[in-house]
Amino acid sequence: MYRNVIHHFQLHKQRNRISVGIGIILLLSIYLTINLFEKYFNEQKLLLKTRRKISQCPPLLSSFKGYFRVDFTRNFSLNYSLICKSNDKLLIYILSTAKNFERRKIIRETWAKKNVYQQLNDICFIFIVGLSTNSSHNNDIYNEGLLSNDIIQLNIEESYKNVVYKEVGALQWSFIYASNIPYLFKTDDDLIIDTLLLSDTVTFLINNQTDHSLYLQKQISLQPFIQDMYHVDKYTLFKGHDMLTIPTLRRGKFRIHDLAWNSEYLPRYCSGFGFLYSSFIRDRLYRASLCYANEYVPLVGDVFLSGFLAGTASVRCSGWLLKNAQPESDCPIIFHNNPQLLVCSTPLHRGKQIYSDFYSAWKIIVKRHSVYSNESSRDS
Repeated sequence: MYRNVIHHFQLHKQRNRISVGIGIILLLSIYLTINLFEKYFNEQKLLLKTRRKISQCPPLLSSFKGYFRVDFTRNFSLNYSLICKSNDKLLIYILSTAKNFERRKIIRETWAKKNVYQQLNDICFIFIVGLSTNSSHNNDIYNEGLLSNDIIQLNIEESYKNVVYKEVGALQWSFIYASNIPYLFKTDDDLIIDTLLLSDTVTFLINNQTDHSLYLQKQISLQPFIQDMYHVDKYTLFKGHDMLTIPTLRRGKFRIHDLAWNSEYLPRYCSGFGFLYSSFIRDRLYRASLCYANEYVPLVGDVFLSGFLAGTASVRCSGWLLKNAQPESDCPIIFHNNPQLLVCSTPLHRGKQIYSDFYSAWKIIVKRHSVYSNESSRDS
Protein backbone atom coordinates (compact mmCIF):
# COMPACT_ATOMS: atom_id res chain seq x y z
CA MET A 1 0.00 0.00 0.00
CA TYR A 2 2.87 2.35 0.84
CA ARG A 3 4.31 1.75 -2.63
CA ASN A 4 0.94 2.51 -4.18
CA VAL A 5 0.77 5.82 -2.34
CA ILE A 6 4.26 6.78 -3.54
CA HIS A 7 3.43 5.72 -7.10
CA HIS A 8 0.22 7.76 -6.99
CA PHE A 9 2.14 10.77 -5.64
CA GLN A 10 4.74 10.51 -8.41
CA LEU A 11 2.02 10.27 -11.06
CA HIS A 12 0.40 13.35 -9.54
CA LYS A 13 3.70 15.28 -9.68
CA GLN A 14 4.26 14.20 -13.28
CA ARG A 15 0.77 15.35 -14.24
CA ASN A 16 1.41 18.68 -12.52
CA ARG A 17 4.62 19.15 -14.52
CA ILE A 18 2.80 18.35 -17.74
CA SER A 19 0.00 20.77 -16.79
CA VAL A 20 2.53 23.51 -16.02
CA GLY A 21 4.31 22.85 -19.33
CA ILE A 22 1.04 23.01 -21.25
CA GLY A 23 0.14 26.20 -19.40
CA ILE A 24 3.44 27.85 -20.35
CA ILE A 25 3.01 26.82 -23.99
CA LEU A 26 -0.53 28.24 -24.00
CA LEU A 27 0.67 31.53 -22.46
CA LEU A 28 3.45 31.82 -25.05
CA SER A 29 0.97 31.06 -27.84
CA ILE A 30 -1.40 33.73 -26.54
CA TYR A 31 1.47 36.25 -26.23
CA LEU A 32 2.70 35.58 -29.79
CA THR A 33 -0.85 35.74 -31.15
CA ILE A 34 -1.43 39.11 -29.46
CA ASN A 35 1.89 40.42 -30.86
CA LEU A 36 1.01 39.29 -34.37
CA PHE A 37 -2.46 40.82 -34.07
CA GLU A 38 -1.01 44.14 -32.85
CA LYS A 39 1.47 44.15 -35.73
CA TYR A 40 -1.32 43.41 -38.24
CA PHE A 41 -3.56 46.05 -36.63
CA ASN A 42 -0.83 48.71 -36.84
CA GLU A 43 -0.14 47.87 -40.46
CA GLN A 44 -3.85 48.10 -41.28
CA LYS A 45 -4.01 51.41 -39.41
CA LEU A 46 -1.20 52.70 -41.61
CA LEU A 47 -3.03 51.58 -44.74
CA LEU A 48 -6.19 53.37 -43.60
CA LYS A 49 -4.20 56.52 -42.82
CA THR A 50 -2.44 56.57 -46.16
CA ARG A 51 -4.93 55.05 -48.61
CA ARG A 52 -6.77 58.32 -49.17
CA LYS A 53 -3.53 60.23 -49.64
CA ILE A 54 -2.15 57.64 -52.07
CA SER A 55 -5.35 57.66 -54.10
CA GLN A 56 -4.97 61.43 -54.51
CA CYS A 57 -1.48 61.17 -55.98
CA PRO A 58 -1.42 62.28 -59.62
CA PRO A 59 -1.05 59.49 -62.19
CA LEU A 60 2.53 58.82 -63.28
CA LEU A 61 3.80 58.35 -66.81
CA SER A 62 3.69 54.73 -67.93
CA SER A 63 7.52 54.68 -68.05
CA PHE A 64 7.84 55.66 -64.37
CA LYS A 65 8.54 53.07 -61.67
CA GLY A 66 5.97 54.25 -59.15
CA TYR A 67 5.97 56.30 -55.98
CA PHE A 68 8.55 56.18 -53.22
CA ARG A 69 7.75 53.34 -50.78
CA VAL A 70 9.39 51.92 -47.65
CA ASP A 71 8.73 48.56 -46.03
CA PHE A 72 9.85 46.96 -42.74
CA THR A 73 11.20 43.41 -42.62
CA ARG A 74 8.73 40.71 -41.62
CA ASN A 75 11.12 38.48 -39.66
CA PHE A 76 11.21 40.63 -36.52
CA SER A 77 9.10 39.58 -33.56
CA LEU A 78 9.63 42.92 -31.79
CA ASN A 79 6.47 44.69 -30.71
CA TYR A 80 7.27 48.06 -32.26
CA SER A 81 4.50 49.80 -30.32
CA LEU A 82 6.32 49.02 -27.04
CA ILE A 83 9.77 50.39 -27.97
CA CYS A 84 8.96 53.98 -26.97
CA LYS A 85 7.03 55.12 -23.88
CA SER A 86 3.82 57.11 -24.06
CA ASN A 87 5.43 60.01 -22.16
CA ASP A 88 8.71 60.19 -24.12
CA LYS A 89 9.48 63.75 -25.17
CA LEU A 90 12.06 63.03 -27.88
CA LEU A 91 12.74 60.30 -30.44
CA ILE A 92 16.38 60.07 -31.51
CA TYR A 93 16.74 57.86 -34.56
CA ILE A 94 20.23 56.83 -35.60
CA LEU A 95 20.94 55.74 -39.16
CA SER A 96 23.19 52.70 -38.91
CA THR A 97 24.39 49.83 -41.08
CA ALA A 98 23.64 46.17 -40.36
CA LYS A 99 27.30 45.27 -39.78
CA ASN A 100 27.98 48.15 -37.34
CA PHE A 101 27.37 46.13 -34.17
CA GLU A 102 30.28 47.70 -32.30
CA ARG A 103 29.15 51.25 -33.03
CA ARG A 104 25.65 50.59 -31.70
CA LYS A 105 27.06 48.91 -28.58
CA ILE A 106 29.31 51.90 -27.82
CA ILE A 107 26.49 54.41 -28.40
CA ARG A 108 24.33 52.46 -25.91
CA GLU A 109 27.24 52.69 -23.44
CA THR A 110 27.74 56.45 -23.88
CA TRP A 111 25.33 59.05 -25.23
CA ALA A 112 22.29 56.71 -25.29
CA LYS A 113 22.85 55.17 -21.82
CA LYS A 114 19.35 55.76 -20.47
CA ASN A 115 19.57 53.73 -17.28
CA VAL A 116 22.38 55.92 -15.87
CA TYR A 117 21.48 59.48 -16.86
CA GLN A 118 18.13 60.80 -15.69
CA GLN A 119 17.91 63.35 -18.48
CA LEU A 120 17.85 60.53 -21.03
CA ASN A 121 15.03 58.55 -19.41
CA ASP A 122 12.31 60.22 -21.47
CA ILE A 123 14.17 59.88 -24.78
CA CYS A 124 13.46 56.97 -27.12
CA PHE A 125 16.54 55.79 -29.05
CA ILE A 126 16.21 53.61 -32.15
CA PHE A 127 18.64 52.42 -34.84
CA ILE A 128 17.51 52.24 -38.48
CA VAL A 129 19.27 49.49 -40.44
CA GLY A 130 18.84 47.65 -43.73
CA LEU A 131 19.35 44.05 -44.87
CA SER A 132 22.86 42.67 -45.01
CA THR A 133 24.00 40.44 -47.87
CA ASN A 134 25.61 38.37 -45.10
CA SER A 135 22.89 36.09 -43.69
CA SER A 136 24.74 35.67 -40.37
CA HIS A 137 24.66 39.45 -39.92
CA ASN A 138 20.88 39.39 -40.32
CA ASN A 139 20.61 36.65 -37.70
CA ASP A 140 22.78 38.71 -35.37
CA ILE A 141 20.63 41.77 -36.06
CA TYR A 142 17.55 39.74 -35.12
CA ASN A 143 19.12 38.70 -31.80
CA GLU A 144 20.37 42.24 -31.15
CA GLY A 145 16.85 43.54 -31.64
CA LEU A 146 15.42 41.05 -29.16
CA LEU A 147 18.08 41.95 -26.59
CA SER A 148 18.18 45.73 -26.98
CA ASN A 149 14.64 46.48 -28.23
CA ASP A 150 15.84 49.39 -30.37
CA ILE A 151 16.43 47.99 -33.89
CA ILE A 152 14.21 48.89 -36.84
CA GLN A 153 15.15 46.91 -39.94
CA LEU A 154 13.99 47.98 -43.38
CA ASN A 155 13.46 45.61 -46.28
CA ILE A 156 16.26 47.16 -48.36
CA GLU A 157 19.84 46.12 -49.01
CA GLU A 158 22.56 48.10 -47.29
CA SER A 159 24.06 50.66 -49.68
CA TYR A 160 24.71 54.39 -49.71
CA LYS A 161 22.01 55.03 -52.31
CA ASN A 162 19.44 53.39 -50.01
CA VAL A 163 20.07 55.83 -47.15
CA VAL A 164 17.11 57.84 -48.46
CA TYR A 165 14.89 54.86 -47.60
CA LYS A 166 16.22 54.90 -44.03
CA GLU A 167 15.41 58.61 -43.77
CA VAL A 168 11.82 58.07 -44.89
CA GLY A 169 11.58 54.75 -43.03
CA ALA A 170 12.22 56.61 -39.78
CA LEU A 171 9.40 59.04 -40.64
CA GLN A 172 7.04 56.17 -41.41
CA TRP A 173 7.94 54.15 -38.31
CA SER A 174 7.51 57.11 -35.95
CA PHE A 175 4.27 58.12 -37.70
CA ILE A 176 2.82 54.67 -36.95
CA TYR A 177 4.40 53.67 -33.65
CA ALA A 178 5.54 56.87 -31.91
CA SER A 179 3.17 59.59 -33.11
CA ASN A 180 2.74 60.88 -29.54
CA ILE A 181 6.38 62.00 -29.18
CA PRO A 182 6.52 65.78 -29.77
CA TYR A 183 10.08 66.07 -31.15
CA LEU A 184 12.46 63.99 -33.28
CA PHE A 185 16.20 64.19 -33.85
CA LYS A 186 18.01 62.49 -36.73
CA THR A 187 21.68 61.49 -36.59
CA ASP A 188 24.22 58.82 -37.65
CA ASP A 189 26.18 56.11 -35.83
CA ASP A 190 29.63 57.62 -36.48
CA LEU A 191 28.88 60.77 -34.49
CA ILE A 192 28.99 61.84 -30.84
CA ILE A 193 25.95 63.76 -29.60
CA ASP A 194 25.61 65.80 -26.42
CA THR A 195 22.26 64.22 -25.64
CA LEU A 196 22.19 65.96 -22.25
CA LEU A 197 22.17 69.34 -24.00
CA LEU A 198 19.62 68.04 -26.51
CA SER A 199 17.38 66.77 -23.71
CA ASP A 200 17.59 70.10 -21.88
CA THR A 201 16.77 71.93 -25.12
CA VAL A 202 13.65 69.84 -25.81
CA THR A 203 12.43 70.27 -22.22
CA PHE A 204 12.92 74.01 -22.68
CA LEU A 205 10.88 73.91 -25.90
CA ILE A 206 8.07 72.08 -24.11
CA ASN A 207 8.02 74.21 -20.93
CA ASN A 208 9.38 77.50 -22.34
CA GLN A 209 11.66 77.88 -19.30
CA THR A 210 15.15 76.80 -18.23
CA ASP A 211 14.49 75.95 -14.57
CA HIS A 212 15.30 72.29 -15.17
CA SER A 213 18.85 72.94 -16.47
CA LEU A 214 21.69 74.74 -14.72
CA TYR A 215 23.72 74.26 -17.91
CA LEU A 216 21.24 76.31 -19.92
CA GLN A 217 20.91 78.88 -17.13
CA LYS A 218 24.58 79.43 -16.28
CA GLN A 219 26.54 78.72 -19.45
CA ILE A 220 27.00 82.25 -20.77
CA SER A 221 27.84 81.24 -24.35
CA LEU A 222 24.44 79.50 -24.62
CA GLN A 223 22.39 82.58 -23.78
CA PRO A 224 22.08 83.83 -27.41
CA PHE A 225 20.80 80.36 -28.35
CA ILE A 226 18.26 80.41 -25.52
CA GLN A 227 17.03 83.88 -26.46
CA ASP A 228 16.71 82.82 -30.10
CA MET A 229 14.75 79.68 -29.19
CA TYR A 230 12.32 81.63 -27.02
CA HIS A 231 10.92 83.15 -30.20
CA VAL A 232 10.72 80.13 -32.52
CA ASP A 233 7.41 78.51 -33.37
CA LYS A 234 7.68 75.26 -31.39
CA TYR A 235 4.89 73.66 -33.43
CA THR A 236 6.73 74.04 -36.75
CA LEU A 237 10.29 73.79 -35.39
CA PHE A 238 12.79 72.36 -37.89
CA LYS A 239 16.39 73.23 -36.97
CA GLY A 240 19.91 72.04 -37.75
CA HIS A 241 23.19 73.13 -39.30
CA ASP A 242 22.17 75.24 -42.29
CA MET A 243 23.69 74.27 -45.66
CA LEU A 244 23.54 77.12 -48.17
CA THR A 245 24.75 77.50 -51.79
CA ILE A 246 26.13 73.94 -52.01
CA PRO A 247 27.01 73.02 -55.63
CA THR A 248 25.12 70.15 -57.25
CA LEU A 249 27.52 67.30 -58.00
CA ARG A 250 27.01 65.15 -61.10
CA ARG A 251 29.73 62.60 -60.37
CA GLY A 252 30.96 60.61 -57.41
CA LYS A 253 29.24 59.35 -54.26
CA PHE A 254 27.05 62.46 -53.84
CA ARG A 255 26.02 62.84 -57.46
CA ILE A 256 22.46 63.87 -58.27
CA HIS A 257 20.85 63.07 -61.60
CA ASP A 258 19.55 65.89 -63.81
CA LEU A 259 16.06 64.37 -63.67
CA ALA A 260 15.97 64.82 -59.89
CA TRP A 261 17.51 68.32 -59.90
CA ASN A 262 18.72 70.38 -62.83
CA SER A 263 19.97 73.45 -60.94
CA GLU A 264 23.63 74.36 -60.40
CA TYR A 265 23.12 74.58 -56.62
CA LEU A 266 21.23 72.33 -54.21
CA PRO A 267 18.15 73.62 -52.41
CA ARG A 268 18.72 74.88 -48.88
CA TYR A 269 18.93 71.93 -46.47
CA CYS A 270 20.33 70.88 -43.07
CA SER A 271 23.40 68.76 -42.45
CA GLY A 272 22.73 65.06 -41.88
CA PHE A 273 24.88 65.23 -38.73
CA GLY A 274 21.68 66.09 -36.90
CA PHE A 275 18.48 68.09 -37.10
CA LEU A 276 15.64 68.54 -34.63
CA TYR A 277 12.01 68.83 -35.73
CA SER A 278 8.49 68.63 -34.38
CA SER A 279 5.96 65.84 -34.93
CA PHE A 280 3.96 68.29 -37.07
CA ILE A 281 6.92 68.59 -39.44
CA ARG A 282 7.33 64.80 -39.38
CA ASP A 283 3.72 64.35 -40.46
CA ARG A 284 4.13 66.86 -43.30
CA LEU A 285 7.33 65.21 -44.51
CA TYR A 286 5.92 61.69 -44.34
CA ARG A 287 2.71 62.58 -46.20
CA ALA A 288 4.76 64.39 -48.85
CA SER A 289 6.87 61.25 -49.35
CA LEU A 290 3.79 59.22 -50.30
CA CYS A 291 3.40 61.08 -53.60
CA TYR A 292 7.10 61.42 -54.44
CA ALA A 293 7.96 59.69 -57.72
CA ASN A 294 10.99 57.39 -57.59
CA GLU A 295 12.57 59.01 -60.65
CA TYR A 296 12.78 62.36 -58.88
CA VAL A 297 14.43 61.11 -55.67
CA PRO A 298 18.04 62.30 -55.26
CA LEU A 299 19.98 59.48 -53.61
CA VAL A 300 21.56 61.67 -50.92
CA GLY A 301 19.72 61.22 -47.62
CA ASP A 302 20.03 64.54 -45.80
CA VAL A 303 19.60 66.59 -48.99
CA PHE A 304 16.48 64.64 -49.90
CA LEU A 305 14.76 64.79 -46.51
CA SER A 306 15.55 68.32 -45.35
CA GLY A 307 15.83 69.87 -48.81
CA PHE A 308 13.77 68.28 -51.59
CA LEU A 309 11.12 66.56 -49.47
CA ALA A 310 10.85 69.59 -47.19
CA GLY A 311 10.22 71.76 -50.23
CA THR A 312 7.47 69.44 -51.43
CA ALA A 313 5.93 69.51 -47.94
CA SER A 314 6.14 73.36 -47.86
CA VAL A 315 8.35 73.35 -44.74
CA ARG A 316 11.95 74.46 -44.29
CA CYS A 317 14.90 73.44 -42.15
CA SER A 318 16.77 76.49 -40.90
CA GLY A 319 19.93 77.07 -38.90
CA TRP A 320 20.36 77.44 -35.15
CA LEU A 321 23.18 78.47 -32.82
CA LEU A 322 24.16 74.98 -31.67
CA LYS A 323 27.30 73.77 -33.41
CA ASN A 324 28.51 70.80 -35.44
CA ALA A 325 32.20 69.88 -35.72
CA GLN A 326 33.99 67.72 -38.26
CA PRO A 327 37.57 67.68 -36.93
CA GLU A 328 40.55 65.57 -37.93
CA SER A 329 40.66 64.33 -34.32
CA ASP A 330 40.09 65.31 -30.67
CA CYS A 331 36.30 65.49 -30.24
CA PRO A 332 36.88 65.49 -26.43
CA ILE A 333 38.93 68.70 -26.61
CA ILE A 334 36.42 70.37 -28.93
CA PHE A 335 33.52 69.50 -26.59
CA HIS A 336 35.54 70.86 -23.68
CA ASN A 337 36.22 74.17 -25.45
CA ASN A 338 32.81 74.70 -27.08
CA PRO A 339 29.77 74.66 -24.77
CA GLN A 340 27.44 75.13 -27.79
CA LEU A 341 28.79 72.02 -29.54
CA LEU A 342 26.03 69.46 -30.05
CA VAL A 343 27.52 67.05 -32.62
CA CYS A 344 31.09 65.95 -33.35
CA SER A 345 32.19 63.45 -35.99
CA THR A 346 34.51 60.65 -34.85
CA PRO A 347 37.38 59.08 -36.83
CA LEU A 348 34.79 56.53 -38.02
CA HIS A 349 33.32 59.26 -40.20
CA ARG A 350 36.68 59.42 -41.99
CA GLY A 351 36.94 55.66 -42.43
CA LYS A 352 39.23 54.98 -39.45
CA GLN A 353 38.16 52.21 -37.07
CA ILE A 354 38.91 54.15 -33.89
CA TYR A 355 36.27 54.10 -31.13
CA SER A 356 38.05 55.74 -28.18
CA ASP A 357 36.60 59.20 -28.89
CA PHE A 358 33.13 57.99 -27.89
CA TYR A 359 34.16 57.23 -24.31
CA SER A 360 36.55 60.13 -23.75
CA ALA A 361 34.22 62.71 -25.34
CA TRP A 362 31.23 61.44 -23.35
CA LYS A 363 33.21 61.86 -20.11
CA ILE A 364 33.87 65.48 -21.07
CA ILE A 365 30.19 66.02 -21.92
CA VAL A 366 29.04 64.62 -18.58
CA LYS A 367 31.65 66.67 -16.74
CA ARG A 368 30.74 69.95 -18.43
CA HIS A 369 27.11 69.48 -17.38
CA SER A 370 27.80 68.22 -13.86
CA VAL A 371 30.17 71.07 -12.98
CA TYR A 372 27.17 73.39 -12.67
CA SER A 373 25.34 70.94 -10.45
CA ASN A 374 28.41 70.80 -8.21
CA GLU A 375 28.58 74.60 -8.09
CA SER A 376 24.90 74.72 -7.11
CA SER A 377 25.49 72.20 -4.32
CA ARG A 378 28.35 74.28 -2.95
CA ASP A 379 26.27 77.45 -3.15
CA SER A 380 23.46 75.91 -1.14
